[in-house]
Parts: sequence; C-alpha cells; structure tokens
Amino acid sequence: EALLRGVRLLSGAELDLVQTVAELILFRLNGAAWSELQISERAMRRAQFCSGLISVESDLFDGAFAILDPARLAEYVNQFESLGGRASNDPQLSCELQPSDIISLCQTRGSLIPRAVTSVFTAHLGGIGRSMRLGDFAKFWVAQLEVSSASAIEYWFHVLDEDLDGYVSREDAHSFYSEKVPIRLTEGVHLCEFGNVWASILDMVAPRYVERGFTLSEMLGLPEKHRRFIVQALLYRNDGNAVIDVRRSSNLMLM
Repeated sequence: EALLRGVRLLSGAELDLVQTVAELILFRLNGAAWSELQISERAMRRAQFCSGLISVESDLFDGAFAILDPARLAEYVNQFESLGGRASNDPQLSCELQPSDIISLCQTRGSLIPRAVTSVFTAHLGGIGRSMRLGDFAKFWVAQLEVSSASAIEYWFHVLDEDLDGYVSREDAHSFYSEKVPIRLTEGVHLCEFGNVWASILDMVAPRYVERGFTLSEMLGLPEKHRRFIVQALLYRNDGNAVIDVRRSSNLMLM
C-alpha cells in the first residue's frame, strides 16, 4: 500500500497501470494474487529485490522484475484490450473481463479448461460473479507464461485447492480431470485413467499425508518439470500429451 501511495503522487492519469505494476511486484514476491499481502524480508531476499531495483534504474528488467519490462506490460494491456477490456481511472470508461471472456481466450489458446477458469475467479477474484481488472489479468497471464515458477505455482495451488483446506486432494484433482477427459475425447484424444495420473503425482510429490493430498510447500519443493506436469495434467487442455493414452487414441484415429 505504501508503494501504491507513492506512485499515485507521481502517476495521475496512469493510476491503473501503476497499480498493475505494484500488484505484479507483490505477485512476484508473495506468489499469491492478493494485493493486500505485505512484502516480507525473506521474499525480498529470495527474489533479489534490491539488486532488481538497481537493474530497473538502468532499464534492465531481469529476475523478479522481468515481468515489468515495458514490452511485457504492453503485451498485458494489448491482450486485455483485445478481449474487450479497458483500463481507465474513470469508472465510466473502464471495462473489465468476464469469466466467459477468459474461457474463450483459453479455448482458443488450448490452455485452461473451463472449470480451471471458474476456479481462478473463485480463488483469486472473490467469486464467479466478479470481473477481471487489468491487474488481475496481468497476474493471470504471467502465471500461464511461467507455469512452473514459484510465483505461478502458488497461484495455481490456490486454484487447485477447491475446498480451501490447504491440500490438493484426490477429490480436488479429480474434479478438474473429470472435465478435461471428455473435452479431449471430442478432439480424438483418450487420456489415461485418473487413478494412474494421481498415482504418478503422488510418486512425484511423496506427500507426508497421502490420504489428504499434497501441500503448497511440498509442491514448491519439486523440480520445475514436475510442477509443470501437475498443473498442466490437471488444469490444461493442451498439456503436451503428458497424460495421453497412446494406444486408445491411436485406435480411435484408425476407426
């Protein structure tokens, strides 16, 4: 909030974009999407925050600050506006995105399944009846581009944890996978049985309490390739064929 107050004095008409920048910094440092979270010293050290600030002064956007590169900021805005959104200080001119807009975007890109999108709105925006501002969209966009980074994993973990008990359980995972299976089948792709996928995930994570599922800290302790597998296997339409049943899919194509 102190950061926002400071930039508001300098920004004037560009308040919405400045708030987006501030929210992206908080997202990078804390991982979660809520702007009211404070920046901890541990998070600053992990992200090499001070050295990043010095680099930004020289127009070098590295490390934690790569997401603030002007070209990337322009990308967030352009994508937001291409979907019908508009960022403005004037509430009469501002236009936010609805879940249907994001579902259509993900369908075109072959990324998130519809249930994953609705869970994004529930977990990070306060409910399916809420809309997505530019700042929300920028964090959502970054989480997709960097699906296995620590910040993105914290974002996706809260999407996966539907019952908010701090664990991604078998039931949480199945609720997403059961929607993904028929979607892929309409495309001529058979997926592996859920039990096999869940067993693979448990083998990767080796959670302390198998019956409850895995925690955020356990997921963050995985190699990036394993983090990516879990997120894409459960939430993504196009997962790089990570969970495809090759034999059944081949037979279907031959029919």
